[in-house]
Amino acid sequence: MNEFGYRYQLEEYVGSWKLDKWKMSGTKHDEHEEITVEPNWTFRIWIGMNPCVPHDILEKRRKTHSLGTLILPLMIGNESYEWKQEL
Repeated sequence: MNEFGYRYQLEEYVGSWKLDKWKMSGTKHDEHEEITVEPNWTFRIWIGMNPCVPHDILEKRRKTHSLGTLILPLMIGNESYEWKQEL
């Protein structure tokens, strides 16, 4: 069993994130495990946590920024990077 899931989603058009408009595929969100983000575009990511951990414990960890570290792998040109954020 995976401990968490994730998906990326691009905005519908440049700047549409401000209006909460995201790419759709028919009536469903157009979500991917990997995306290409062009300059000036915005994306969002959702992360599903381990369902075996009770919600109240996850909520306490969220409030104290002790869920863990989010690491996003990035390719900019031909260079690989990692963006890290404590959650």
